[in-house]
Amino acid sequence: MIRIIIEITIMMFCLSRSLAQQPDFQFEYTYFDQLEHAGYDILEVAANETEDGFVLLASSEVNLHPFYYETDSVFSNEILKVSLNGELLGLLSVGEDGRFSFITKLFEDPFNANCYLAIGKIHDNDGHYDKPLMVKFDKNLNLLWQREIDLPETYRKYFIGFHALVDSHGEFLCFTTPAELLPDGNINGSDTYPIYFRLSANGDLLAIYEYPFLSPPLYGAHGNLFEYQDGSGDCGQIVMSRINEVVCIPYLTRLDRDLDLVSRMETPLSITENEPYYQHIGLVFDPYSQCISLPDGSFVLGTMGNLIRQYSPYETMYDKVIAMVRFDNNGNVLNYSTIGQGEAGYENDSIKVLAENKGVSIIDNDGFYFCYSVGDPQGFGYDWVNRFVLVRTDANFNIIWKRYWNKYTPEFGLCVYWPYSIVTTADKGCLISGQSYKSNRLSHRVFALKFFSDGSLSTPEAEAFIRPYLFYPNPAQDQLHLQYSPDVKPAQVELYDLQGRLVRTQSQGLESINLKNLAPGQYLMKVTLEDGKTYTDKVVKE
Repeated sequence: MIRIIIEITIMMFCLSRSLAQQPDFQFEYTYFDQLEHAGYDILEVAANETEDGFVLLASSEVNLHPFYYETDSVFSNEILKVSLNGELLGLLSVGEDGRFSFITKLFEDPFNANCYLAIGKIHDNDGHYDKPLMVKFDKNLNLLWQREIDLPETYRKYFIGFHALVDSHGEFLCFTTPAELLPDGNINGSDTYPIYFRLSANGDLLAIYEYPFLSPPLYGAHGNLFEYQDGSGDCGQIVMSRINEVVCIPYLTRLDRDLDLVSRMETPLSITENEPYYQHIGLVFDPYSQCISLPDGSFVLGTMGNLIRQYSPYETMYDKVIAMVRFDNNGNVLNYSTIGQGEAGYENDSIKVLAENKGVSIIDNDGFYFCYSVGDPQGFGYDWVNRFVLVRTDANFNIIWKRYWNKYTPEFGLCVYWPYSIVTTADKGCLISGQSYKSNRLSHRVFALKFFSDGSLSTPEAEAFIRPYLFYPNPAQDQLHLQYSPDVKPAQVELYDLQGRLVRTQSQGLESINLKNLAPGQYLMKVTLEDGKTYTDKVVKE
């Protein structure tokens, strides 16, 4: 009976929240049903919210091994139109059947509020090289045109990675690392020189520039493009450059609108401190790395990191994190922080950060959003990933709140969520999109979630899966640990057996719950916060 009352209370609470705020959505759409490719699959998702009350998602999935044979199975790109209530309003297939194509970014048309542009690449099957691809369509998903942009012959190669930015002049700056594609479908692993090129909103090639410094072989993991906030129209990016056979250094590269090199500043590859104990943060750059300029002339770098903490000669801990670094225009570190350092803190804990799958989005000059995956050893391989974390910080990287999204429940089965894209919305909330699938690698879906600036959702079905705390391990033996978001204060934790009988109440020391005297089995945990909000979760005592 108590269990029923708890569930009804939660439903009423979620309903009251849904009536109090503007609509948001939880969206999941089955893009393809089954993957049985040799090699691996990729699903890229980009998202933009519009004033008309819908969201556009660009979804691409391809068989990447072997490369570019005409007989390969190549899945087309689809642009999905989704209402703010999560209803699929339509889809548009772009690219060309039988040819590899990949959409990497969606933009609003800078000169027509009723139209949108998609940018990516498409493969020339005859010459075996990639071309930039631009697609224009209207808000009703009517295809207006799609164009393949011919670059000079010297740049007709395979594109490793592809970044794009629309600047304040309404032009598109693109970046890629070209590599030679061999007749057998493999890639020549020699050093390459990245290229920048600028396109008009009509797909005309305006300028092209070969970056005169070596990029590491097959290295496509440079940072995102951004525009400086000083009115110059210059753009910047973190670019990895090869120094010798084993050393690669990140440089903050600045280009003017004519793509002339303005400056090139070495940025930190690692940060080390010795007090109160030895701590080393190694920065690892990937396509999700972001760098932005701020009006005061400083820069903020957000990227994946490896955190090593050595408390004594015999006690060392290693975790993957998201590292945030602010530095001045001379490359001096002003301050830094790490997000998600192990969650539970140790490499062998049941909860681990998987920072390889995450995103960073700028709210404004006062804060940031971060999204990353965490998992526990319930399954094998990628099945570790059964939740992701959304974090909001202030401009100094102090955490304001955390929200954990988790659909790993017996009722729903193991559902793995990989967030790929996070964008800030007009109301200072954010939109997260990516892919999800069941543990058997079937039922792949595109998903999108809208969060408000306070970390809440208004959709009752979605609200049931977010928590302002993390609990681990589960199953547990003697102790169950809880970590709470900084913006909430716990008041009480109760445990009920499956017959609805209260078996444990605790109102002090709520970071650790004693399970030692409980019989093995399943229990319902009810967490009550000081503001009266309640949450229930299923925990298992071994």
